[in-house]
Amino acid sequence: MRHRAVLTGLILSLLFVFRSHAQQDHFPVFKGLDLGQEPPGMTLGDLWFDSWAITKSAFRAGEKKPAGPYGGNAAAEESSRKIIFRLTVDLPGKLAASYCKGEYLVRCGDETLISGTIDLRDLSAAERRVFEKEVDLPGRKLASEEIIWRFRGELYDARLNRKYEPIVMSVEKWNEAMEGIGYEIVVSANGDIHTQKRVYRKTLDNGQKLNLNTANPFPPLQGPFRVGVQTYFWIDPQREEIFTMAAGDKRHLFVQVWYPADETPAARVALYVQNPEIYGPAIASSDMIRLTTNSYLRAQLSRAKSTYPIIIFSHGLNANVFSDTFLLEQLASHGYMVFCIGHTFFNGVEKFPDGYHAARDFFPKMQKRSSQEESYSQFAEFTHRYMTMPLVDDTKFVIRQIAALHEEEGSFFQGRLDMERMGMCGWSMGGVSAAQMCNDESRMRAGINFDGTINGIIAKNGVRKPFMLMKSEKELPEVPGDEFKKMIEVIQRDEGDFISRSKQVFRVTIKGSRHTNFSDYPLYDDAAKGEIDTKLCHEIIVALTLDFFDRYVLSRTGVELEMRASRYPMIFIEKF
Repeated sequence: MRHRAVLTGLILSLLFVFRSHAQQDHFPVFKGLDLGQEPPGMTLGDLWFDSWAITKSAFRAGEKKPAGPYGGNAAAEESSRKIIFRLTVDLPGKLAASYCKGEYLVRCGDETLISGTIDLRDLSAAERRVFEKEVDLPGRKLASEEIIWRFRGELYDARLNRKYEPIVMSVEKWNEAMEGIGYEIVVSANGDIHTQKRVYRKTLDNGQKLNLNTANPFPPLQGPFRVGVQTYFWIDPQREEIFTMAAGDKRHLFVQVWYPADETPAARVALYVQNPEIYGPAIASSDMIRLTTNSYLRAQLSRAKSTYPIIIFSHGLNANVFSDTFLLEQLASHGYMVFCIGHTFFNGVEKFPDGYHAARDFFPKMQKRSSQEESYSQFAEFTHRYMTMPLVDDTKFVIRQIAALHEEEGSFFQGRLDMERMGMCGWSMGGVSAAQMCNDESRMRAGINFDGTINGIIAKNGVRKPFMLMKSEKELPEVPGDEFKKMIEVIQRDEGDFISRSKQVFRVTIKGSRHTNFSDYPLYDDAAKGEIDTKLCHEIIVALTLDFFDRYVLSRTGVELEMRASRYPMIFIEKF
């Protein structure tokens, strides 16, 4: 029987965050380090040269090897292929004296594909924090179904005056879509080091190659409008930045807006990632910056209607303004003005047009608790204060800015925003903030939470507007531990309290989905896919979101969400 140990959705992320705060003193410095298993009598140094210890090759001594490297695909041997190794480094200080150096190796079975030295000096600029090397693979008879890559060296952060000597190793199965592999090594402002392996895919779901500048992974727009997009940079002069120690730091935000547009011949197709230079190397050097969308940069606002209703979107932790493009540009094509807030320090933005550099150096910690129940209660208060409320405060500020755009003489949106018809949705923690905003903002007519875990603070109050909980299907371990079972019990209790204390709640579960299905990630990252087809899952999310907002923001009659279950048997809808 196949053992399932996967917990999708925010349950896992909350559990990790809880443990990282509750057991801070017990965490090693090298968080996320993947060293594999050491055979008896061997050292990590031996592993560098003896690949058998971690290859798990399917082709053992005496076994017949297939004709090609993909389990018998002989034609693949002669096709033109390449593999790219990429190492990116991110440091809090980014000083010229910081460096990263060492040796790297990429191997398949007993064959070394790439090896050499890395010497990244002067890490003050993003382009100097990336190492990339490629090798052509035509005609190679690779002896294993897996590829192994490793970096062994040191990293020096001049601001912290600290040297790290990481050894990182990873294994990945070959597949036809693989184009690149590598690592991200990140040093946080408090000195912790994190490593994460990266696998870059050659193709998208629709078969387009990722290395083409014209690659668009998104389905065609379904609404009657074309879509325009543009970005705003705003500073909240009345709010001190809580995640930095520097006196006088103010909250800086990027906000991206999608809107109904008329055909504008001079408008260019919008890239998926606008202004990639504002991000750290993990995004700025990734293949995401080559993707395009269905939207057009600064296209003319549609004249079909005098005003348009507003939807505000809040992304989750470690996401960005572009992470739900699959949904947001579809909403705009149906006549909504969609403002997505980029929550600084919850995304990858580093640089702002005024020269401000987002370098977080305040990391709040929870105090030790005397009981498990007290721990969960304090954790709810902690996440509410340092995760939910910063997103809520961002949203309140953005609504004030939207109102100013509506009133300002000469503004692109002057007089075109319907400030009385407003809804909000968000992914993960962004969805939790949508619930809070439905209580705090009188003009907010309805809200949707995409797979965000309701904490105890929100649960106590419920929500006084129509609200939807759209959830992934949770896959639980066959033998969950006591801590895990207690966490599930608390989450289920809080969600039940939230529903019972709210005005009207729809709960929709999408069978076969996982947390990342509520984002663009499965379109270009195989690891983010759930069991459900990605395009079908996105189609369901878009349809339900439109049904809900059309009904409760636009007050359209004849919209019955419950009828969607007959078209999509993989969804389960409950109404409370």
